[in-house]
Parts: sequence; C-alpha cells; structure tokens
Amino acid sequence: MIDYLIVGGGMAGCNLAYNLLKNQRSVHMIDENSPSAASNIAAGIYNPLLPKHHKVAFQAELIYPIIESYYLELEQYLGETVHFKQPIHYYIETQAELNDWSAYAYNSNLSHWIEVHTSRSDYQFKANNGFLKIKHSGWADSKKMTAAIKAKLALEGALTNAYFDYSELSITDTEINYKGIKAKHIVFCEGCDLINNTINTNLELKPAKGEILIIKTELDIDYIAQQGVYMVPLGNQLYKVGSTFSWDVLDETPTEAGKKEICFKLEKFFKGNYDVVDHYAGVRPSSGDRRPILGALKPYNNAFVFNGLGSKGVALAPYYSSLMTHHLINGIPLDKEISTERYKNKTIGL
Repeated sequence: MIDYLIVGGGMAGCNLAYNLLKNQRSVHMIDENSPSAASNIAAGIYNPLLPKHHKVAFQAELIYPIIESYYLELEQYLGETVHFKQPIHYYIETQAELNDWSAYAYNSNLSHWIEVHTSRSDYQFKANNGFLKIKHSGWADSKKMTAAIKAKLALEGALTNAYFDYSELSITDTEINYKGIKAKHIVFCEGCDLINNTINTNLELKPAKGEILIIKTELDIDYIAQQGVYMVPLGNQLYKVGSTFSWDVLDETPTEAGKKEICFKLEKFFKGNYDVVDHYAGVRPSSGDRRPILGALKPYNNAFVFNGLGSKGVALAPYYSSLMTHHLINGIPLDKEISTERYKNKTIGL
C-alpha cells in the first residue's frame, strides 16, 4: 500500500509529489496528460507585484524568498534547467503614474520589490514615462518541469497516464482503492476537473480561460517586458506573449479575438516587428477568492485537495506544496484563508 495517491499532474500535483518523495513518502499519480492542461500552456511568470493595485501579492514575503532555492534544488533532482531568474520591466504609461510609483517606492514597503527608472528612451519599447524594475521575479518552464517530474515517477512505476474515473474510487476510513491501487490517503490536484469530483460538495472554483502567443522578432533582451501583456524571452528570438482572461467560454480553443487582443496590447508598448508563430489556449484553475485551496475533503479523514493555484502556479507551488506536505505528514494547521475550512458553512456547489 502506498502512502499517497495523487490525482492530477499539473503544477500542484507534481510539486506535491516531489515534496512527499523528498520526505520519504511513497506516491502514485493518475494524470490524463492533456496537451492543453494549464501547466502546458502557462507562461510560468512569477511576479510579486500587483501593479494595478500598487501593492505586493498575497503572502509575498513568505512565497517569493524561497522560489530561487526551491527551483535550484528541483533542477538538481531532475537534471533539467527549468527556472530562469529575470527582472520584469513594467513600462509606465503616464507621468501621473510615474509620480505615484516614485512616491510608493520610497515611502512604503514596495522599495524591497521595485526600482523606479525614469529613463525615457528605449529603442525597443515605448518608455516615455520610464519603467519599474520588479525584483525577485522570473519564470519557470512549467511544461518541461511537470513532464520531467512525471518521467521520474514513470521510471518508478508510480505514474498512470489515464483519465481519473471517480466511479472507480472507493474510500473507507482505513484505505483508498482505485482500480486495484491501494493507498492510505488521496490528494486531488486535478485543477479544473475538480468540477467532476463526486466527493466535493461545496468547494468553489472560478476557472479562467487564457490565450497566449509565441512570436518571433529580432529583439534580444534578458528580462521580461510588461505593459498590459508580458513578453517572456524563450531564446532563439522567440517570445511568449500574453495573456487574456475570459470567464465565459471555458474551452481550450484559441480564438481570433484573443489573438487580436494580445497583439493590440503588445503594440501599445513594443516598437519592433514580429511574426506570430503559434497560438495556445488553456483554462486556469482559479478559485473564487483567488486563494489556493488546501486541506481535507470532509467527511473523510484521508481525502484532501490541493488546487486553486490559478495563473500564479509557478510562484505558489514551491511554498504551498511544502506547506501541504507538512500538513499531510505532520498535521501542521493551515491558515483559514487558504484552507478548505473557509467553505465549511457554504452549500453552493461548483
């Protein structure tokens, strides 16, 4: 009997598996391996700043300081390069906004996270009002990362590539049984497929469709450029550009409207010529309150959920997968802001 059966092989499931293995626990993962899964589409940016709100992200002081060391350790385990530490240059649109940022940067805790650059000349971007240099940022290749972790599991016979059939699951107080796979615990990390989970009765997701482009241009930068959309340098003159947010049509089909929206926002600040060489779409597993969802699935004492990482999976996975691991193994309590306990008085289904 294994210790943990993990359902879902995205950023949540894969990083949880890695942490459990690191703590000498056995795992088996069930994953459909969909090419349009959020972790295969995501840009993988981590950014501690919320520019529109002039503040840092939720629990940034806990989450962002560990990202670099976590991914370095993971890279050593995988034998793969998946993490790229890079500043973000956020181009400021108006003089008034520049004045605001200058005041915020020197009179608040934002000074740890940003530098204000008032340079008004940039031959590649429209920097008429300078830019913010956002520190403690970068990106990680979530597609490559999750594939490498699953390859490790497959070598150990700990991976089943298949759709998870909830009707085949049996849970008792002492055992999880799924098609002959027996485990002490089960953790659902299935992203947007949480909607199909027959155990869940009141957890809320607010999935968001996102589209991204891959463009080719002669631009050569070693930072992430952003204003409305981001430009992530992939090498070989290729850049990942996006993204859109849509809560109405939640399919994985790229649209002409999505492409036009991204190109329009890109051309507001990027001066160069470019060609679109690819176009992707996926659905992010965001929660209704934009907080991760961790903890027990009542009434069971051996069924858990780790979900809701949304568009910030690369940033959130290191900290929260470790937190979830210690909760599972050592019973460390979870803050109500991220715990399933915050839903206990709700009767709304998905």
